[in-house]
Amino acid sequence: MPFASAAPGQNIKVPSGRLAALSPRAWLRRSIRHGEEWIAGLMVLYAAGLLCLYYILKPMRSALFLKDLPARDLPNAYLLAAVLAGPLVLVTYKFGRRLSVIALITATNGAVLGCLLFFRWAVSAGIPWLPYLYFAFVQVIPVLCIAQFWLLAGYIFDGRQAKRIFGFLGAGAIIGSIAGSVVTDLLHHYSMTAMLTICAVLCAALTALARVAWNYRRPDLDTARESSGGPDAADRGAGLLPTVFGSRLLRLMVLIVFLTMIASQIADWQVDYAAQEHYGHLPKPAMEQEIKAFRARFNWITNLIGLVLQLCLTGALIRWTGIAGSILFLPASLGLTSLGVLFAPSLATATASLGCSSVFRYSVHRAGSELLFLPLSPPQRKRVKLFVDVFADRIGRAVAAFIILALTTRALPIGLPGTASVVVLLALGCILCSVRLHRGYVDAFRRQLVRREVDLSEVNRYVTDAASLRLLISMLKSRTERQILYSLGLLQSARNFDFSAELLPLLEHPSAFVREEAVRTLHALPGNHE
Repeated sequence: MPFASAAPGQNIKVPSGRLAALSPRAWLRRSIRHGEEWIAGLMVLYAAGLLCLYYILKPMRSALFLKDLPARDLPNAYLLAAVLAGPLVLVTYKFGRRLSVIALITATNGAVLGCLLFFRWAVSAGIPWLPYLYFAFVQVIPVLCIAQFWLLAGYIFDGRQAKRIFGFLGAGAIIGSIAGSVVTDLLHHYSMTAMLTICAVLCAALTALARVAWNYRRPDLDTARESSGGPDAADRGAGLLPTVFGSRLLRLMVLIVFLTMIASQIADWQVDYAAQEHYGHLPKPAMEQEIKAFRARFNWITNLIGLVLQLCLTGALIRWTGIAGSILFLPASLGLTSLGVLFAPSLATATASLGCSSVFRYSVHRAGSELLFLPLSPPQRKRVKLFVDVFADRIGRAVAAFIILALTTRALPIGLPGTASVVVLLALGCILCSVRLHRGYVDAFRRQLVRREVDLSEVNRYVTDAASLRLLISMLKSRTERQILYSLGLLQSARNFDFSAELLPLLEHPSAFVREEAVRTLHALPGNHE
């Protein structure tokens, strides 16, 4: 359910906790202010259309490949996608430095449209290597499009707007992913040529939407972009590895991402392998339709469950379990369900394993992972996220491919049970890393607070983790005015945590600046204190 890699999820941000408990109309009033309705609606439509496009393309990826080729060859497609991703990101980055954002988005969408028309022709022509090329296309291209969507959103909304509106955009994105999956499920009898035609029309419409939305960009960012040169990007790339590997906290964070990516990719392969075994007795056209329908149905069900979980439970789970507990849900569920694949290999157990990965990865795990970035400065966050997106993600998929290839050879044909045992081991490794991560996170956050180096201006999720909030609240008792003002500014990003006993006395603080900032922080308290 990505806005990243299931999303290519990368980052779907939906509201949780108190805002999610509001009625839809009340939530809209809180999220969208007067004058923002039109552009917010356009961006929601863009996000929904983008995810709808991806979730129409995705089920056809598995169906096209498994119809003619054995599932044990899928790792070769993973490797092809990993190899193509690097040069593609580099080329996009090079053009991105010379083009405006809208020109980059238009060029990318134009390339996607051209590829869709090519695949439409290639399906009819019966090109033998088409399944590999189409698989790599679906794996890589949407990630770029989604990243560019958030880039466009950053040019339109400032930091304060982002905290209110990005949840609205994320909800639209998930609705789009559900819609795309449902459409594919209902139209699974349609030929791939017809489905690609629908995708081409949708891609052209998205290009037009992006150009309309660009007219609402913030003019100050055009000037900032022109004045910013290449050295910043170069310096950021040069300092990437020292930033990541110079910190124990960051090493553990990247290791968790790396291990969960390997485990999730193996779980995805297990479903394709089991689906081919389950539907292998059917004629090829019927097999393609059934696998496409199965994959589409799986996607909309897991997306729907993930949406409900994010809206109703994610905020509460983070408050109850903290960051350490929230990032344990994914590896723990993967490990437990993989035991089922190990001892009772079937399509049902493989589906349960991938379902847990899809549901938790882009809800509870995503929310907890984002909070792990709080102790980092904005430049550090950008560097680490760049490393995760470009290196850890792709290398993880490549490692998963080699593991699957090793366990499905003629000399070692252990298939589902063998790969399930690897997932169990990877899940145990993630759990151990998560336990060690919590202490490092608290220590790093405390150091950054003392130095007044925590900056939440670019964090588009409200802070609900109890350990982080307790550290912030403790600083309200400082005798230093600057320290109190700093803490109040950070606590304005807090949600679903009652610190009225510490905040309300500051309304009578001798300093007028503290009293004014305390009033601005009242909205972060649960209930109505304003």
